[in-house]
Amino acid sequence: ELREDSDFMLEATKLNDDVLQHLPEGGRVRNDINFWVGVARELPATTGWRLALERYGPPTLKNNKLFMQAAVERDWKALASASEELKADPDLVAEAVRQCWEAAEIATVVSADTMAMAVDQDWRAMLRFLKDPYHEADLLRLIRINPDTIQAEELYDYKPAVLASVKVDGDCLRFASTTLQADKEVVQAAVDQTWTALQYASEQLRGNRQLVVGSFLQNGLALQFATEALRSDQRIVLDAMSRDTAAFQFAAPCLHEDTRFWEALTRRFPHAAWKRWLKHGMRHPIPKGHN
Repeated sequence: ELREDSDFMLEATKLNDDVLQHLPEGGRVRNDINFWVGVARELPATTGWRLALERYGPPTLKNNKLFMQAAVERDWKALASASEELKADPDLVAEAVRQCWEAAEIATVVSADTMAMAVDQDWRAMLRFLKDPYHEADLLRLIRINPDTIQAEELYDYKPAVLASVKVDGDCLRFASTTLQADKEVVQAAVDQTWTALQYASEQLRGNRQLVVGSFLQNGLALQFATEALRSDQRIVLDAMSRDTAAFQFAAPCLHEDTRFWEALTRRFPHAAWKRWLKHGMRHPIPKGHN
């Protein structure tokens, strides 16, 4: 009978999957693992494995690695229907996570390399990692792969984690706790990585002369993140401008009122000072002797 011919039924199923309801109970095709592997592989990705696991296939399919491999290769969500044993299978889990990091949340066991693959896709995979006991070396490895992972509640106030993060991406300082945003070692590491991290430091550290001036070595525009007290300091502003004259725009308003600042500016930058005056000045008369 054609209903017991695996090849015929697979071709018929590809044309109309309703034919599966006509498979004889306990028949050879219904219990043929290779037939269901074919269904999983040949039908649309989200359809075949569901027909097999949820409607017409034998209950043993969820325990069969050959079938589950075929199902997961087509759709990572199939992992959720696997047996608990296969949810820990490294090959199945790796294939599912390759498609989507969320598969790590379904798996009962995730290898270090597969977890790294998940975290690389999305920082939220770190939440799955933190559910199980772990070694700090493995934690720090994942943070270096994706420094955004310190957004996790367990990590944003943990100094070793935040340090590892900001050394890769200084702007991740924005995720750190206020305590660590006020930590000189952490902020220095962040600013060393990128001057833009200065904006996330505590007000006290944004007023730290050594830290701020050091950031100018990368870009004088870091002046914009300094406290007003430093932006009011003529020497600091001129130092920033020596790296990038556009830092002028971030000088505190009080300097625009200070004739001594304009005199120093003119001496330091004789070919561009007046252009900056005209563009950014506070509409006060040009000091005598400089017209």
